[in-house]
Amino acid sequence: MTIKSNTSRPFRARSSTGKAGPPPHANRPLDVRVTPERISQRAYECFVDRGANAGGELSDWLQAERELREACERALREFADPENKVRR
Repeated sequence: MTIKSNTSRPFRARSSTGKAGPPPHANRPLDVRVTPERISQRAYECFVDRGANAGGELSDWLQAERELREACERALREFADPENKVRR
């Protein structure tokens, strides 16, 4: 059975044998880099979230770095085990 999206296109392509095609992430690169630019953007979002008050720049930066690293680790686990069989 093919899962349909809101646009009525199949979520996964099926071959003529009826088996599911490759997982959705198979043809796109996994970008798990934690760059200074990404940290800076997330740190700014943290700054805005806490009311745009000066004085917490370091804590915003460290929080952003930690969140991005955790998100990248989750993405790598999901990529390595798309069925979520890996114990955390």
